[in-house]
Amino acid sequence: MKNKTIFVSIFSLVLIIFSLVTIGVTYGWFSMLITFPAGQVGLGDLRFEPTGAFQENSLILVPSEDLVDTPFTLTNNSTITSQLRFKITYTKITSVNDVLTIQSINYSGAELEHINVVMNPLFEYVDGYWYYNGVSYVLPINSGIIDILSSLSYNGAYAGIDYSTQSVNVTLKIEIKQADNVTWEELVDYNFSSGYPE
Repeated sequence: MKNKTIFVSIFSLVLIIFSLVTIGVTYGWFSMLITFPAGQVGLGDLRFEPTGAFQENSLILVPSEDLVDTPFTLTNNSTITSQLRFKITYTKITSVNDVLTIQSINYSGAELEHINVVMNPLFEYVDGYWYYNGVSYVLPINSGIIDILSSLSYNGAYAGIDYSTQSVNVTLKIEIKQADNVTWEELVDYNFSSGYPE
């Protein structure tokens, strides 16, 4: 009888541990970051393959020069539902009474932005990030290629003499998460740095 009680206790303990691990993996409490040789990145059951590149950094940046060398895309091979967002941050230089102000700005698509961006129109801007189909949209399993950004350049109407001799920086940060998880994870962070527009 004593052996049976011990067996039931051990079996119950194993069952509880197994249940907790299963729930943790299901809800994304436990995740694993894996980098594959082909450049595909997996986060738990999330599988996204990013492509795209900025131009090589140059000493002089000309307004209206496209900084994108290869369009930015993601291929979603995930086995679970997911969500996607990205952020563009760029150097904005303005002058008031001959005093330069250099800021790092999140691109929001506002009318007086110092950069021009051609991107997938399905992204919606909310609080500093561009969300695919809005904040609550869920990407289906294995949804394939998603276009992100195809062109980015400084707007010659605003990027004038104030930018002379100044360096600029542009970054594109893409984040993903499991649909049922509240924590966003950085997938990739692209960066372009240059000299001044002439």
